[in-house]
Amino acid sequence: SCLINNNNYDNFHENEDRIHRLTIKFILEGNPIINSAGLANGFGPEFKRLIPEIEDQIRIHRHTDNYTVTADAGNDLSGKFSESRIYYTDSSFFCFFSFPLIIVNKSAVLSEANSAVLSEHIAEKYYGKDWRKMPDLLDKYIIVDSKDDHGAMPFRITGIFAETPNSHFQPDILLSYNTLVQKIDPLYNNGFSPDWSEFYTYI
Repeated sequence: SCLINNNNYDNFHENEDRIHRLTIKFILEGNPIINSAGLANGFGPEFKRLIPEIEDQIRIHRHTDNYTVTADAGNDLSGKFSESRIYYTDSSFFCFFSFPLIIVNKSAVLSEANSAVLSEHIAEKYYGKDWRKMPDLLDKYIIVDSKDDHGAMPFRITGIFAETPNSHFQPDILLSYNTLVQKIDPLYNNGFSPDWSEFYTYI
């Protein structure tokens, strides 16, 4: 049964046979070869620019595994939450990966700086079991604090997605990649430094 389960991983994605994750091989004189799934953030956009057959690219980046999220539910659930599975990603994430969107602001989902999409269990954790009945959920903000130079930033909720167990990638909160580019450093869009090699890149 384990073999069957492994073969079923990620097969719910509509374009599973066309999605490829890039890897890099470091060859340093006198050192073992290092294979890494983390690339500098500029490779995806540059490959898309140079290779016409590449239709699109996305980057997925976890800046830290120790976030604090503040959510105001207007009830006794309001408070601060420790989260680790928070990722920045490009706006075409849901074009690549077929995580079902339960509710969504299609014009803003992950496209605007400071926009966020929550998993359904995070929506329930922050806003209770009746979160689906909240008419203003997509107008609410969460504060995400990475506890470093990025500091605490507000993010507007622009969608809620359903979790899928047969996925190698299990995010709780997705944040718009444009936030890094516009609010932190433009180099987040086109950097090639080996020191910035923590970006999972898909084409």
